[in-house]
Amino acid sequence: MLRSITSSSIKQGQRVSSKAFQHQPPPSGPHRLFNTLVESQPQVAQQQRQSPFIEPSSSKFFSTVQPPSTVINNSGFPTPDIASNQVTPAAEDVDPNCYKLIRVFDQCLRENSTYDLATGRISGGVDKFWAAVRKIIPIYRQLVYSGLLKEKRTAEFVSLLRNGLRIHRLELSKMKKNLDKDANNPIKDIHRLLTCAIREVSYNLLDGLVVMNSHGLTHLFKAYKDLGFTYEAVHIWETGKNDPRLHHLFTSEPVLGSIFPFLVESGDFDFQEVWDMYSRIKSSKAPNEKLHNELQVGMIRVCLFKGKTNDALQIFKQLTEDVYSTFNAKGIEPPINVKSYMTMAHLSFIGFCKDINTADYFFTDAVSESMPYLTPLQLNFIKKYLANTWQVTHDYQRVKKIWLITWKHYESRHTSNSSVSSSLNDSFLSIFFNKYRQFSQEAFTELQLLINEYSQIRPVDEPFINVLLSKSTGWHNADVFQYILSTANAHHFSKTNVFYRCCLKATGSVEITTDNILSLFRQLISTNAGSGMKYIAHADWVALRDATVNSPQLFSLSNPGDRIDLYFKLWKICSPYFISLENFKNYIYKDVKLNYNYSRIYQQMPNIRSDDIQIPEVGFLRRNSAIESYIGYAY
Repeated sequence: MLRSITSSSIKQGQRVSSKAFQHQPPPSGPHRLFNTLVESQPQVAQQQRQSPFIEPSSSKFFSTVQPPSTVINNSGFPTPDIASNQVTPAAEDVDPNCYKLIRVFDQCLRENSTYDLATGRISGGVDKFWAAVRKIIPIYRQLVYSGLLKEKRTAEFVSLLRNGLRIHRLELSKMKKNLDKDANNPIKDIHRLLTCAIREVSYNLLDGLVVMNSHGLTHLFKAYKDLGFTYEAVHIWETGKNDPRLHHLFTSEPVLGSIFPFLVESGDFDFQEVWDMYSRIKSSKAPNEKLHNELQVGMIRVCLFKGKTNDALQIFKQLTEDVYSTFNAKGIEPPINVKSYMTMAHLSFIGFCKDINTADYFFTDAVSESMPYLTPLQLNFIKKYLANTWQVTHDYQRVKKIWLITWKHYESRHTSNSSVSSSLNDSFLSIFFNKYRQFSQEAFTELQLLINEYSQIRPVDEPFINVLLSKSTGWHNADVFQYILSTANAHHFSKTNVFYRCCLKATGSVEITTDNILSLFRQLISTNAGSGMKYIAHADWVALRDATVNSPQLFSLSNPGDRIDLYFKLWKICSPYFISLENFKNYIYKDVKLNYNYSRIYQQMPNIRSDDIQIPEVGFLRRNSAIESYIGYAY
């Protein structure tokens, strides 16, 4: 399905996907203005959830760097009284200690690791990298007012922070399960550290405390993309481009290219306005001057999102020609970091193209690895590809084929792990249960078939089963639940506490005895104790609530009273082992909100008999002294 590019600037045999020369009539329709993206944001609540500290009226709000005169208020945050235009101190005014710090700073920068696009692996030592991250961030805060953080140095610092997000994501993918929200873990701590540092650099730049080149700012916005902070990033960009000091930097080609994906993420922009901006930049170029590849990739994604497939294909063709003509003239192969622009453009056609036939061509080319640049099947693009294919075609078998081909590709290259399994299978099974919303024999037969096909490619694993348990609750069928459990037991994989939590949640939607619910809860506590956990985590109790008092089907089941009794008996036994007093209080509040009569049960808790419930596994846990002090007695 490939054709050779006819342009003389590209060597024979170097190719792009064949659909790059096929016509696509552009759709039309009214769109919101590009400039109103920030001015009118209906999702304010969502923005606050993404970045709870955001205050659009002050760019300094995020800055935690303190000048010597800054007063610390009672909350522990510095009073934001930093001048908007910080004067760079003269060399003789710089503290000599800053020169020592800058040498350590530069040494930490040399520990920066790189992300291998081909393998997804990190080059360099991860331990040394994390040590450098922990060391360099406090030094950065000390150097902000020194005037020694020049453009290139600040850009390299941002690059290190962004690589930190990548390595963090890689470390998470190696874990068998996601981290509990109430668990303390160094990986969670490092993510908070990176996030705070990225925000600090952003607002230090807006406040004039540091300088940065376009390369660094591009990485900064890509870091915001990795974090998922869309509206905060757009706010920063709008603030910067409206500042006369920063306008040229914030409207440079690579920065615009990194901002365009945020427009796609929001979906709320005027295509013609963005296209005109791109065209003005293009027309301003001298005859032999080329557009920045970052801008071309960003514009490709904008075109694809708005259904302008033909425009995107033309830009992709121009991007490829620009890259190869430049390096062919030098008689060398383009380096991998330059080819990566073609990689991201190629993957964008897979993930964002609404012309599914075109997306299929690019997907096939990527799977065959027939391109002169790398085409790894990055998961986020494949998930969008699955969703688009279903949305446009409603062809379930077509979606299923993509899912299976992707798994075969991952398995053949040994690039799959628990995180990939959970995410990819969640995307596909969401579509499966969208097609088969109600239980039927046809649906059950297809479920059995896809499990069998999956098992022929790779062993049935826990993330796959966990997704099945969660998605199948809409069927409210006990036989399906038991079938999934039997499948899990037949494949003998190691089960984490997430598996038992999913099982408990699923029991809230099917007819099952309270003895079975109790058995699953005991296995959950036993698994936690075996992994070293000393308290009952929030996710554990939420799963039990969903199986009992918080089940949406509770009063349509045959044994609601038995489930309610089981819940409160387990409360009496287990609540002293909760991880926090806050959780203890919150559960009571939520239970009483569900049913005010439950308040009477709590008042009578000392009189409730629970001696018919055997749960010796709590003997491996610790009693929470704060909870025991609060209730004034031991249950």
